[in-house]
Amino acid sequence: HAINIGGGFHHAKRSRAEGFCVFNDVAIIAKIAEKKYRTAIVDIDGHHGDGTEELLKNDNILKVSLHMFHRGFFPGTGNLEDNDEKTVNIPLPPGTADDAYLLAFNEIAMPILEEYRPELLIIMEGGDSHFDDPLVELKLSTHGYLNVIKELHSLSHKVSGKIILLGGGGYNYDATARTWVISIAELTGIQSIEVDTLHDCCNTVSSPFVMEKVKDTIQKIKQVRKNLAH
Repeated sequence: HAINIGGGFHHAKRSRAEGFCVFNDVAIIAKIAEKKYRTAIVDIDGHHGDGTEELLKNDNILKVSLHMFHRGFFPGTGNLEDNDEKTVNIPLPPGTADDAYLLAFNEIAMPILEEYRPELLIIMEGGDSHFDDPLVELKLSTHGYLNVIKELHSLSHKVSGKIILLGGGGYNYDATARTWVISIAELTGIQSIEVDTLHDCCNTVSSPFVMEKVKDTIQKIKQVRKNLAH
């Protein structure tokens, strides 16, 4: 595996910088990689990777993104209508916690990735989906993050075992640093009490209202995927 916690500039566009991102390393890596590997990008940063999606629109690269989507929230893209055969956007409402997030991930993202069998998996992590982040209103805990990384790690080793992990955003430095270290430990096989102490106390739980919204989104995406298959 390769790890660059300083990478993950997924908002940068072809001719301009955007969202604190100057050059879109996610898209550049994927463009180079697709010449040799069947490549997939999984973006779990709290913001939609609009630049990556735009730059790779016509490429044979699977793009999966779980992000917060809400009126007036940057960048305002990645809604249900922004899905196609190689683009899987999973827009989540504010307040989405571990239970609803992992439900969407396991019901939508994992089956698509398992069918695609990526030879290279680029993970755009982003620490800003954490519940302590001041800009994003998702409620993922370190346990939720680790569940996602474990699933992706296991998937990669069923195919080629190749992962590139990019750090992405994160505006609570403590939460982001802990999330990154826990994820890196999983990918590198480090097991220690020191890593365990970095975890949040417990998993987070969505409100019934949020859970129902996420379940509705899941059903709508499944219908979109079904329509695309015909």
